[in-house]
Amino acid sequence: MASINWAQLDPNSTPILLPNEVSITSIPDGVEATLVVPDQAGQNGGSERRSKEVGRLFLTDRRVIFVVPEQYSRPSFRSLSIPLLAILSTSFQQPFFGANYLAMELKPAADGGLVHGTKAEIRFKDRPMFEFISILEKSREREQFRKRETEFEDELRMCCSFHCSADRSLILNPLRAAMYSSASGSRVDTPVPPAPGPATTTEAPPSYYDG
Repeated sequence: MASINWAQLDPNSTPILLPNEVSITSIPDGVEATLVVPDQAGQNGGSERRSKEVGRLFLTDRRVIFVVPEQYSRPSFRSLSIPLLAILSTSFQQPFFGANYLAMELKPAADGGLVHGTKAEIRFKDRPMFEFISILEKSREREQFRKRETEFEDELRMCCSFHCSADRSLILNPLRAAMYSSASGSRVDTPVPPAPGPATTTEAPPSYYDG
């Protein structure tokens, strides 16, 4: 889940990838990240706390990671790590005044420095955002599909014993294709075996003899 100051960084302030994690793209500079964190119930009359930093943005097949470079002293937060599955919703905002930005509603991690209702605003300086947003949304879809597929296989593994592995593959492949169709928005037709026709019998032809 989303958390601040949890990302592991190398000496160059580049995130250290998790096992089997793949880097997709990065914005090397000019990224402004604003965290909007609601106060806990009963504190400050329900107001919110805003923290803004400038740094670099990284997108992997599992996370969005914002990092403040080391040369910035005393930032309000050094890094922001957001698993793709922790992004509850996104929207592209175009205010009358100010730069366009990507708004994300986040699911916080326990003890991650954030609370429920936290939002993040991402702005780019001197570059468009549409390409990054498109890549981000496609990455979220793939991660959601991977999660559904893993959950389905776990449930199927619990229901089937080892001796029905062949039958499990017959069930899994068509359903996996249906899940992919739903995630990608394309239609995938699963072949259906033809219905059996009416039963027929073959009889030997009658014998004829000359009188």
